[in-house]
Amino acid sequence: MKKPIKVAAIVHKKICTFEYGIATEVFSLDRPEVSEKPLYHFSTYSFGGDFLEAQGGCVFQATGSLAELQSAEVIVVPGWTYIESRIPEEVLTIIKEANERGVQFLSICSGVYVLASSGILNGKRATTHWRYIDKLRQRFPDVIFDDETLFVESENIITSAGSTAGLDASLYLVRQQYGSKIANDIARRLVINEHRQGFQPQVSESIDIGDEAERIISEVKSSIRNNLAGEYNISEMAKLARMSERTFQRRFYDLAGIPPIQWLNYERVIAATELLLVSKQTVEHIAFSVGFKGADILRYHFQKQFGISPIEYREKYTKPRYR
Repeated sequence: MKKPIKVAAIVHKKICTFEYGIATEVFSLDRPEVSEKPLYHFSTYSFGGDFLEAQGGCVFQATGSLAELQSAEVIVVPGWTYIESRIPEEVLTIIKEANERGVQFLSICSGVYVLASSGILNGKRATTHWRYIDKLRQRFPDVIFDDETLFVESENIITSAGSTAGLDASLYLVRQQYGSKIANDIARRLVINEHRQGFQPQVSESIDIGDEAERIISEVKSSIRNNLAGEYNISEMAKLARMSERTFQRRFYDLAGIPPIQWLNYERVIAATELLLVSKQTVEHIAFSVGFKGADILRYHFQKQFGISPIEYREKYTKPRYR
């Protein structure tokens, strides 16, 4: 078991306690049911005074040291109250220096404002809550803001949309660092049925598809996950759901936020990432084992979802990035 990964959160006055709570829930709690040793060493550093007034009328004190922040392997920015305020130069310097060291960044909601202000997002894709997108696009024209995603990974930076999307992004990071089993165990502790994909839309129309239809679609998804190597098309998936093809596609989209085949390709890529990290199988063998017709198809979907090839992913996440 490697040493706990050092995670530091940057907080400020009027911080949203929910977004900060997401970071502490995922990265600060001991989880003996998941691992005998702590997964993370978590600290919190504040700018602007020892005691901070948070949203909702509570006051708290951050006890993390500057040394802990400067030695962190992951820096989380759980929101920033005013996206038009001036970021302290000390904060921007620390962000820039950490980026040069290859630190992993995670921003939740308006926290992207801090990263964009430092310049480390220039030329990279990013996202944030949909209501901030237009203002930040004008303020930071060199950042490629995407308002159609829950979270975006660009090299060593993960940015997420509104509050709960930060939870999805946090679990995505855990999955990269410790694998799907531990990430899923944490999700179960959080009483989350299933992780959401980063490319799902932030805002979708709320449609009541009925409890029975939701149960059936969930069963279909579970059945397919248990046998990803099987051959599936819309017709086969609709038969599993005992629905017409048109009804199945409509109800699947209403529930999942993406079309069935796109969901299937994503699940196959996620299964491939696990095999890349825990086995020495070739990309060709992995492709067939998760249901793709060949390595080229896996490479295509892998590049589309992660921006790198399967081999690059294996090299990136099997190297000892952390102690």
